[in-house]
Amino acid sequence: MLNKNAIFYFTGTGNSLKVSRYIAATIGNCDVVSIPAHRSNPYIFDRVYERVGFVFPVYAEGLPNLVKRFIIDVELPFDQSIYYFAVATHGGLAGNGISLLNKALKAKGISLNAGFAVKMVANYICMYNISKKAESISRAANSFIEKIAEKVKHKEQNRIKKPNPLIFWSDLAAISYAKKDNGYNVSDACSGCGICFRVCPAKNIEVTDKRPAFLHQCEQCMACIHICPEKAINYLNKTQKRRRYIHPDITINDLCIRTL
Repeated sequence: MLNKNAIFYFTGTGNSLKVSRYIAATIGNCDVVSIPAHRSNPYIFDRVYERVGFVFPVYAEGLPNLVKRFIIDVELPFDQSIYYFAVATHGGLAGNGISLLNKALKAKGISLNAGFAVKMVANYICMYNISKKAESISRAANSFIEKIAEKVKHKEQNRIKKPNPLIFWSDLAAISYAKKDNGYNVSDACSGCGICFRVCPAKNIEVTDKRPAFLHQCEQCMACIHICPEKAINYLNKTQKRRRYIHPDITINDLCIRTL
């Protein structure tokens, strides 16, 4: 019987889920597990695993809070035969994402065997518009994803750098995420469909009287703004006219973690 593989992912608008699914299909016999789905009930390893991976976006050149908390809470199997790897998706620089994940794992006595980064469409709509070249960026990323998947399949190793101390703002930015939803607003275009509630990985949205309310535990993944079919959710007065983005190979249903 073949050993199982597992990939744990965190995604807002689908980039990291795309990567996770492609690698899973390449290596075979692989569980693709949503990190937010195990926020309050840590994942239990009950089988022998050959590969364990983590796929996540880089935020402010650092590690998303949910990923960091997942690593702290989960009981990872300590076995030197397991190939541990990580893939950071990023729109700008890869920064300290892989390094900080490795640091969190080392606190549990585990080290990454390999870390990879892939440039994809940047979705931080609060700061900038989505690139007009989103489709071509996604196509170009596919070739890198294929190469990464082959390296994971063959358990290729590489050197994991230490976190760069000059990128000091990543932790400060992460602390500020939770209450950045103070700047979110909902226009009268809101239809009360509840999609924002269903896709929010931080479970930061509740729907009251068919209107979303934000609970100040935001991850700044931008899912609610991008995925709202009416473009009713916005950040201050900055995003109303900006383009929205979901990875072309990922659907809204793929991103849902809750039912209304």
